Amino acid sequence: MAVAWGRRGGPALLRGVLGAASGRACSSGAPVRAPSAAAQELQSSERGRFLLQHAVPFSAFLTDSFGRQHNYLRISLTEKCNLRCQYCMPEEGVQLTPKSELLTAQEIITLARLFVKEGVEKIRLTGGEPLIRPDVVDIVGQLYKLEGLKTIAVTTNGINLTRLLPGLKEAGLNAINISLDTLVPAKFEFIVRRKGFFI
Repeated sequence: MAVAWGRRGGPALLRGVLGAASGRACSSGAPVRAPSAAAQELQSSERGRFLLQHAVPFSAFLTDSFGRQHNYLRISLTEKCNLRCQYCMPEEGVQLTPKSELLTAQEIITLARLFVKEGVEKIRLTGGEPLIRPDVVDIVGQLYKLEGLKTIAVTTNGINLTRLLPGLKEAGLNAINISLDTLVPAKFEFIVRRKGFFI
């Protein structure tokens, strides 16, 4: 499940989390499918009924119309990036959303807490480039305190990783994806339209 955060999407998302009805299948409003033959078979046996009664229920809000349980959330911390990759962004950049319309760190943590209570176990921080957000280490540290969250990950181009990795690790980050298009410096500079950035 991917979420690009902006204040405009926040209220509707909060209403969905807080007001999710037990019979709802997904945020699209698709109807809940009838129990499968396997589920009906479970209900008919003593062992099956025991398992169903003692299983921890998963959030209807995060279960889609095919019965898939979505326990992985992506949060975009920023639209900004310190590279200008040709397949991603014009050389001159893009018009950015005003800061007043972006979620604060506390708003991000509040939404993350709601999703974790609904069953999310892994949160990946993305961007733009998430490691250019000044409060990224603090955000990771606050996410780490959420009971039930097992994995805090980040996807990064790695430019700021040398400087920030010790603090991120101490704060609770436990998974990293590094996006690197090539190991050839000249090709890298051509792709990202920047010189001297090769890791």
